[in-house]
Amino acid sequence: MEGKKTLLCHIINLDRSPERWEKIQANFSQIPLTVRRISGIEVRSLDEPLPVPFLSVSFALRMGRPAVPGEIGCYASHLKAMKEFLATDFDFCLICEDDVVPNADLMDVLRESLEIPGWDLLRAAKCREKGFQVWRKLPCGTAIGTNLKGFAFAAAYVVSRKGAEMLLKNLTPMQLPYDLALFQGRLNVREASLMPCPVSLAPGSEFSEIGERRKIRSLMLGFFRNIAQIGMRIRRYSVQTIRILQRKRSRNTA
Repeated sequence: MEGKKTLLCHIINLDRSPERWEKIQANFSQIPLTVRRISGIEVRSLDEPLPVPFLSVSFALRMGRPAVPGEIGCYASHLKAMKEFLATDFDFCLICEDDVVPNADLMDVLRESLEIPGWDLLRAAKCREKGFQVWRKLPCGTAIGTNLKGFAFAAAYVVSRKGAEMLLKNLTPMQLPYDLALFQGRLNVREASLMPCPVSLAPGSEFSEIGERRKIRSLMLGFFRNIAQIGMRIRRYSVQTIRILQRKRSRNTA
């Protein structure tokens, strides 16, 4: 018989933002969860040695603009959070950025979600209702299921050990901002979502520490970006549709 599944929380926080760490500590103070701070990686210039392999041309073609240093630091910080999770004995890890607010029922939702098989990556914030296909209603009232459409912010998500291992392989080199890369759809990473989401973005979270992203200045880059966006959407919808059909088939044969 399997033992009780264990859950850790990693919160990414830049060293220059102690006030955000104090605030999120207060937000999580009533949640019975082991919380650890992950010192965020800061990149100040694209000319310095980068903390993650980065394909600048591929990024520009996919996004229609160059990356800003903060996007690379954010990307590397999330990979760091997963690596440090795999260095522990915990079964799952909730990875959060430091501008989120957990709902009061967060632990109930996560405990029940850990008992549902079939996922390696669980979206816990800013999920969209449109295109959401329910697998099961949890006893707490939250639904777990598949989001067919819509990329999500990477503000809060849960990974299993298998999920973290596969994502660390799949997410390098960097070719997209982290939230787009994380949720673009992969056959070897089973993704699920929670509805309603048990984690919210804090007021003021729209003021990102990543820095202002550059605008598209080239018609050619804009063209390639549009082609890439269509390709990413087709990929995601295809993978998620396969997941939905697999769920329905397994339910019919059960």
